Amino acid sequence: MPIRVRSVALLLLLLLSLGASAQPPARPAFYLLEDSSARLDAAGALQALQNGRFRPAAQQELSPGFTHSIFWLAFRIGQPADSLVLHLAEPNINRIVVYHIRAGIPEALFEGGDFYPYRERPIATADFHFPLRDSGWHLALVDKSNESLELSFHLRTQEEMRVAESGNALIIAFFSGVIALLLLFGLYLFAFTRDRLYLLYVLYVASGWLWVLSNGGYGFQYLWPESPWLASKAKATFCLSTLALSLPFALRYTDAGLHAGLRRCIYGIVALFWGFVATALLLGAHYRAPWWLTLQQLLAGTVLLYVALMLGLLGYYSWRGNRLARFYTSAVLTLVACALVQLGSYTGTLQAELPFFRRFGTALGLLIESVILTAGLAYRFYEFRRSREEMLRRMNRQQLENTRLLMEAQEAERSQIAGQLHDVAGSLLSAARLNLSALREQQQEQRLPADPRIHQTEEALGLVAQTVRNLSHALHPLMLPRTGLPGALRKITDIFNASGKVQISLLVHGFDSYHEELQAHYNGIYGLVYELLNNLVRHAGASSALVQVTELDESFALIVEDNGSGFTEPAAESAPSLGLAGIRSKVAYFRGAIAIEANAPRGTLITIEIPKATYDLSYPAGG
Repeated sequence: MPIRVRSVALLLLLLLSLGASAQPPARPAFYLLEDSSARLDAAGALQALQNGRFRPAAQQELSPGFTHSIFWLAFRIGQPADSLVLHLAEPNINRIVVYHIRAGIPEALFEGGDFYPYRERPIATADFHFPLRDSGWHLALVDKSNESLELSFHLRTQEEMRVAESGNALIIAFFSGVIALLLLFGLYLFAFTRDRLYLLYVLYVASGWLWVLSNGGYGFQYLWPESPWLASKAKATFCLSTLALSLPFALRYTDAGLHAGLRRCIYGIVALFWGFVATALLLGAHYRAPWWLTLQQLLAGTVLLYVALMLGLLGYYSWRGNRLARFYTSAVLTLVACALVQLGSYTGTLQAELPFFRRFGTALGLLIESVILTAGLAYRFYEFRRSREEMLRRMNRQQLENTRLLMEAQEAERSQIAGQLHDVAGSLLSAARLNLSALREQQQEQRLPADPRIHQTEEALGLVAQTVRNLSHALHPLMLPRTGLPGALRKITDIFNASGKVQISLLVHGFDSYHEELQAHYNGIYGLVYELLNNLVRHAGASSALVQVTELDESFALIVEDNGSGFTEPAAESAPSLGLAGIRSKVAYFRGAIAIEANAPRGTLITIEIPKATYDLSYPAGG
């Protein structure tokens, strides 16, 4: 096993052991009384205890679920209790009052809960801990009326409390650190892609983790300690906001399409969730109306229906082969399984002792769900990158194909023009010259005086014919296989030098033999030299230029430098009229490279390198 994997495994085992160590040993018996009228005071509770109305709580647990009632705990300590604390393992209790019975009179020791600022707690922990100083009977009022209550209670020593709470704090800090990293990863993906899916992921995971922190009491302890109005509502608020965010996130995550009617139904449930969140936040801090409990019970059923519907849809799309739906389904099932284990531990449905899952089941489930969803996002991001790269490759192939077709069209057009110049214009000029020559000979035979204009016209026609031949050869090197690339390039430079505008020097190295398999490369280099010199004469304003063409072992090198006005790479990018776009396309077609630099003290230096690879240029590689 790799060192990193071993380290993580050992750390998780340590965290599990710390969570397991939170289970306290057996302590004095507790007694319970349910006050369904919610009107009993401490004196009335003491009277009920004396009358035997309290029932034993052998399991030291209370799981009434949704209730209108207030509950009273009673317990008796037979020895001095200066080192004991009362632990109520339910971090979301609205009001708690602890009494000590002294001389038959209840004396209030502590009062706290979610309706009070966190600083008023006698011991700063996520759960409720109350230090006990005296022996004898104690009463504790537990008020979570009109809400759901799942409570365990016991006595522990202060040392046991410190060990358990430090272990719990370490576990939740480790989980929060992992969640923070996942959120940062989601923000990075959103910043990189600008895809709202990753923003929804961040909001969904953040809302879910706020639900976990509020459910465990850590939100009130660390995030909103001075806001009791939020502490009493945070659990339901963040639970429903997480569910409301889950639908748009799931639809974007899986790229699943829904029937319009089903979509309206689900979005109606989502609107109901947001409406409940708004109602909870707008109500007063100490809402006590009985209708609030009824609304929560109806909402719980709606949540179950919503989760069942979501799992059904995810299962359907998973069965249809949607990989992202499978990621999402496995993530949700993991969360649901961990939440059910935690609920079973609370209610006693599970016989096994699972203190870690009792405390952190939902937190662990949400953490694993977030990791699975992140893995799905990473897979989706990989597919996104791969599809973009494939699209770019297709565009590149299309561009190269267009360049090939353009080059073929240009070659065909040049060949046609060259053929017309050579065969038609050249023949007509030769015929005209022959006619003039015949006319001059006829005059000589008839001993007529020679007309100098005939001789001048004959010479002019000869020059025009020669120019037409050179131009036809420049347009299309018909003799390239016979004369070789150096000879064809010399014809080009001779033509441009004949203009008298610029003096071009040509240096050719290599090309000792002609290779048929490099015919396309020879034609390409020939065309590049022609277009570069044409641009030089038209735009550079140079008086001299040097062209170097070199054959290397694995490539061809082409260097053109002049003493003209000059321009650099940025200027070339912003000046399409310079004709460099076609040159770049041809260089890219041959998988070559081009560089444009300023040539000191003035002018431009253009360097082109073309590999000698002999792959099929009609179907470029890279697909």
